[in-house]
Amino acid sequence: MQINEIFNNQLRIKELNYVTDKCPLCHSSISPVPVILSHNNYKGAAMFLCPNKKCGNFFISHYENDRYTGSYPKIFIEQPLPDSVKNVSKCFVQIYNEAKQAENSSLKNLYGIGLRKALEFLIKDYCINEKPENADAIKSESLASCINKYIDDNNIKECASRAAWIGNDETHYKRKWVDKDVTDLDDIIQLTVAWMDYNLRTKKLLSEMTK
Repeated sequence: MQINEIFNNQLRIKELNYVTDKCPLCHSSISPVPVILSHNNYKGAAMFLCPNKKCGNFFISHYENDRYTGSYPKIFIEQPLPDSVKNVSKCFVQIYNEAKQAENSSLKNLYGIGLRKALEFLIKDYCINEKPENADAIKSESLASCINKYIDDNNIKECASRAAWIGNDETHYKRKWVDKDVTDLDDIIQLTVAWMDYNLRTKKLLSEMTK
């Protein structure tokens, strides 16, 4: 949202041209109501009011060198995940939400590392659920090996492989996939989760309604 508005009929945002369109407290899409601005040549802070009637709270957006750096305070909301996947890997759900909480706190490096760990638990728990007779081997093998050896569904296999590629970049010194980042990793993990959900629900349906 581009802005050049007067605050309290006296203060004008200078050198700042972006206001968040999402409340950091209720996470609603909003057009925040400006209250007051304080700034110098390098840093600025603007107070806004969330117009959502169910929220109505104040928050502060920060700027540095004319760049928007975030709005605070932030309230973390647990990420919605399919019940089928929750039942297969409770550890994945916990680690994934901890990673998202790191993102919510602008801890980008910990966010990527957390997603990589969440991915490993997701894949291994899924493989154990699908092939319980190989549980001991799955627990000790590498993530790549588990994906290649124990996942039969091609959509899950292909998405999980690519998530692992980017996930490794988040934990290594040198990146191989320089045009991909932690946001892409999160997107592919969610895609992997979606394919797992389809697969698990389909198997459940077929087992409940046999010919």
